[in-house]
Amino acid sequence: MRSMGMTVAGFIAFVILAAAFGQTIPTTTFDPLSGYVGTWIATNPFETTPFLILRLSAANGALTGTMSRFTVKSARNGEITWRALPYAAAEISDLKTSDSSLWFHWVGEPPLLGGEVKFVAEGTDVAYINIPISQEEANRIVANYRGLYSLSPTIELRREGAAASEHSPRRSKDWKEQLTAALINQAEFQYRFDHGIYGDYLTLMRSGQLGRTMAFNFTIVPIDLNSETEPFPEHVIRLVVSPDGAAYQLSIEWKLSGSCIASFLSDQTGVVTESHTGDCNPWN
Repeated sequence: MRSMGMTVAGFIAFVILAAAFGQTIPTTTFDPLSGYVGTWIATNPFETTPFLILRLSAANGALTGTMSRFTVKSARNGEITWRALPYAAAEISDLKTSDSSLWFHWVGEPPLLGGEVKFVAEGTDVAYINIPISQEEANRIVANYRGLYSLSPTIELRREGAAASEHSPRRSKDWKEQLTAALINQAEFQYRFDHGIYGDYLTLMRSGQLGRTMAFNFTIVPIDLNSETEPFPEHVIRLVVSPDGAAYQLSIEWKLSGSCIASFLSDQTGVVTESHTGDCNPWN
């Protein structure tokens, strides 16, 4: 497989506009808050009942919402699982948006006392929240679950009713591809929030949106998408935007070895799926 082009012509091939979308330009006004509005849920691995339910609504250009109450259920090898608490959902307050994220204050339950929470959308149906934990709270949790340090948990969310297949466990061989797809989806969400349409790759880069998204995630993502260079070799990345800017399709293809090709596909929902073709043992 060829890797991403480094010349101008090759980089233009990096971005493909597909006429197959064939959609018309919307006549209604785009509401940027609509991407946040809805019911978002989080579940522990291999569970179907949510431990967290976040409900957001918008009226008169402002967001309001509630978040259910939960606490630490268990912790092992640095991984936290959570337990829902049978109390009324707490009102969230001080909602504000900034580049690539929504911030609000949440009332927690011991040992999580609440505070400012960061909500980041990676698409219309996929998001995550970061719950900062103070040193005092961390000390309480570590006292019960030895070996668990540096707490600032990231909790993955999906829109209620959306496909549950997103964010499959990231294996060591494909974590960069999963994160690259998530970063591009995150940049697309914010670009549409600001402009009402999705942008192709060159637009995301030249507008500075990819750079801001990278800077926002610099502590956890050692990948540079903000230049006309390869984020990593032996990959072909295509970002296809519909003529009206209302939808996009993303694909990342990776030649693992021989005839084995891994494909990572996504779109404006933010759901990332993975498939393999060819002789891919032991990757399958």
